[in-house]
Amino acid sequence: AAVQDLCFTPQGNAVLSASADGSVRAFDLLRYRNFRTFASPDGLCQFSSLAVDSGGEIVAASAKGGKYAIYVWSIQTGNILEILTGHTSFVQTLHFSPSANHPGQLVSGSWDGSLNVWDLYAGTKGGAAEALQCSSSVLCVSFDPRANDILAASCMSGQILFWNVVSAQTVGSIDGLRDIQTARHWHEMFSAINTRGVKTGRGMRKRNPTDGLNLNQHYNSIAYAKSGEVLIASSQNSPYVSLYDTTAFALTGRVAVTTNRSLSGTQ
Repeated sequence: AAVQDLCFTPQGNAVLSASADGSVRAFDLLRYRNFRTFASPDGLCQFSSLAVDSGGEIVAASAKGGKYAIYVWSIQTGNILEILTGHTSFVQTLHFSPSANHPGQLVSGSWDGSLNVWDLYAGTKGGAAEALQCSSSVLCVSFDPRANDILAASCMSGQILFWNVVSAQTVGSIDGLRDIQTARHWHEMFSAINTRGVKTGRGMRKRNPTDGLNLNQHYNSIAYAKSGEVLIASSQNSPYVSLYDTTAFALTGRVAVTTNRSLSGTQ
């Protein structure tokens, strides 16, 4: 089955994969062998996103369907430690905090438009979750490597929101609609224009996080530079990689990585 996500341990001596076959596997990069395999207790889950904590001791993976649960295992023993539930839709992304003050802090981003902040060491079975509501479905999250409790979250609306996960307050935002400059594939049923989409006939009856959005205008992947002063963002529908200043929350540069001009291309 397809591999959905990959993640290195902080020590760099192992890589973990989450697969649709219902397993999370850990591979030793020195001996080139699969030294640990993790699965759900019932063995019926398919896994998508994946994250390893800053100490390289625990791994978390989100499941497709069902209760949209997040499974947490010990890498050393292979035993399951927690099953976290709280989202009402697909969990797209996971990330552990790099802060030494919050070693078991896990953030999950979901299509239900929320970020859940879990404290795995709180002593409460199932963790302690605090929900942060975003403007639309969450596609990717990344913690500032300076361990200042700042989290960047890319949303379906084309925005990147910056949260302080301790105070549960937004400290900044970036509207990337003009910077993404997307095109469209031939089979897609939405436009390539760089403005907010409007679904006519809905009015005040908006019910879903994606209502009123142009589904082509968003960043699929974001990551901090090692210094934490620059955030890199990319879209699967755009030939550009954007670089943002994380202090001024402004675009500092944009690099074109492809000039594909085929019918189903990106220009």
